[in-house]
Amino acid sequence: MSLKALEIKIRSTRNLQKITASMKMVASSKMRGVETRLKNARPFFASVQNIYPQTQGEFDEGNNLFPINTEGDHDDYHIQTITSDAGLCGGVNTIACKHTRFGLAALDEAGKTYSLSVVGDRGRSQIGRLYPSYVTNTYDECYKAPFNFANAAAIAGSILDADASKTHLVYNKFQSAVAYETNWFEMENLTKEGALDSKVEGEDGLFENYEFEPENKGEALENLKEFATAAAVFGCVTENSCSEISSKVQAMDNASKNAGEMVDKLQLKYNRARQASITTELIEIISGASALEG
Repeated sequence: MSLKALEIKIRSTRNLQKITASMKMVASSKMRGVETRLKNARPFFASVQNIYPQTQGEFDEGNNLFPINTEGDHDDYHIQTITSDAGLCGGVNTIACKHTRFGLAALDEAGKTYSLSVVGDRGRSQIGRLYPSYVTNTYDECYKAPFNFANAAAIAGSILDADASKTHLVYNKFQSAVAYETNWFEMENLTKEGALDSKVEGEDGLFENYEFEPENKGEALENLKEFATAAAVFGCVTENSCSEISSKVQAMDNASKNAGEMVDKLQLKYNRARQASITTELIEIISGASALEG
C-alpha cells in the first residue's frame, strides 16, 4: 500500500473514531433519562406481574429455546417482539428476533395458530421478512419522543384485537449499564373461558378470592385485561429502550477503542513505509554521487 493510500486510510479511520466517540457521548447523555423513565415504569409492570405469577423468565441460552408452553387447550397465540428503531446497539435486536423464531418454530411443530406484532423498525425488517403473512401490526418511530403510557395503550390495541388465548412479549430486560437479558412475559386472556381456573389441583383460581365492584365480573375483567395489556407493553418497551441505550454506549465505546488501535497500527505501518522510502532515496543519492566521483 502506498504512502498516500495509508495517509487517506488513517484520516478516514480517525474521522470514524470521532463519529463513534460522539455517538457514545449522545447515548451516555440519554442514559440518565431512560433510567429515570424505567424506574417510574416498573411499578406499572410489577402490578401486571402480580396478576400473572410465574409466567416470565430468561431464555435458555444453552439450548437456544423459547420456553413457550404449547400444552393444554390453548390453540391461538400472539407473539409481540419488541426491538428498537436504530441499529449500532450490539445484539439487542438480533437476539430478540432469534428467540422469536424459536418460539414460532415450536408453535408450528405443535400445530398451533398464531399472529405477530412487532415494535421497532429493526424487528420489522427481520421478522416481517420471514413471516410476512403472520405479522398483523408493526410500530416504527416509537422512540423519537419519550415512550409513555398513551403510546403503550395504542400498541396494546393489536394484542387486544388478536384476542388470543395466550400472548407472549419478547423483550430485553435492563440489568445494569453493562448488562441486559432477553426475557419473555406470558399473559393469558382474562376474558377467555377457563382462563381464571386454577392450574393446580386443590388451589383456587386466579381471582377466586376477590370480590368485584361493580358486580359485573365480565366488565371488570375486560377493563382489567385492557389495563394489564397496556401496562405490560409499557414496562417491556421501557425495559427494552433502556437496554438499547446501554448497549449502544458499550458498542460505541468498543468501536472507538478499536478505531484507535487501528489508527496506531496504520500509523506504525505508515512510519515504516515512509522511513523505507527516505532510506531508498538517500541510497540513490549517495550511489549517484559516488558514481560521479568515480
